[in-house]
Amino acid sequence: MIKYYYLIILLSIFSCSKDENNQVSPDQTFLERFHDTTWRIDRQYDDGTGATFLRSFSKDQPVYHSSFYRDVSELDYGENEGGYCSPIGTDPSQIEILVNKYDTFEYSKTYSDGGINYYEFKVSGSRILRRVRTNNEDWGDPQLHTRVNLTYRENYLLCGYYRRTFRNKFD
Repeated sequence: MIKYYYLIILLSIFSCSKDENNQVSPDQTFLERFHDTTWRIDRQYDDGTGATFLRSFSKDQPVYHSSFYRDVSELDYGENEGGYCSPIGTDPSQIEILVNKYDTFEYSKTYSDGGINYYEFKVSGSRILRRVRTNNEDWGDPQLHTRVNLTYRENYLLCGYYRRTFRNKFD
């Protein structure tokens, strides 16, 4: 009988999965839910050219660095290091987070000429859709992001060159 109890205890301990300890709560914000993640987007432009970006999110960075992208379009196949990196803003006063809920992150960015762009990230299954709206125009076409296996820090450290205000984050 004692062996039976030991077996039950052992099965209980080993049946707990890692995912159960890291469950996503609907009370989490988008930045909490996708903290330290990186997402890939392949864009096609009207002129037939394309670009590839890796976008990372962090809940621990200042608002204007809560997300950044790395343009990896010019890297050769199999090359990981390089590309231009830029945060969502260079000054805290130009970024205003409008929505940071479980499945949606939206912010506005005010430019020196007075123009305002709105950016929306929305969960769609296992992917993220990003839309942009300039001033009061309609939302642009959604851009699909797919998760890749890089953290915010790892993506940052692979940058080839940085926007001046985004340097030396992890020195």
